Amino acid sequence: FGIFASTLTENQVVAAVLSFGVLLFFWMAGYSINFVNSSLVNVLSYIALTQHLESFAKGVIDSGDIIYYLNFTMLCIFLSLRALESKKWRG
Repeated sequence: FGIFASTLTENQVVAAVLSFGVLLFFWMAGYSINFVNSSLVNVLSYIALTQHLESFAKGVIDSGDIIYYLNFTMLCIFLSLRALESKKWRG
């Protein structure tokens, strides 16, 4: 996500803080599952970094977890390219 944040702002510190905030949200989503109503549990458990990291920590390689991280990476690269193209056309 850091690359995408760098394309949004000129300041490196702002990009770092933005990246930290977004990744902290994804990290804390796993811990907030116990405190939200049942309709949000599925969404939060899917976007939570900790839910997908636990199987890797146990030594289990699950294709769903790999797809999650690849999708997240590809989305950030795609958004970064779009932001750079937008800056190029604006001048």
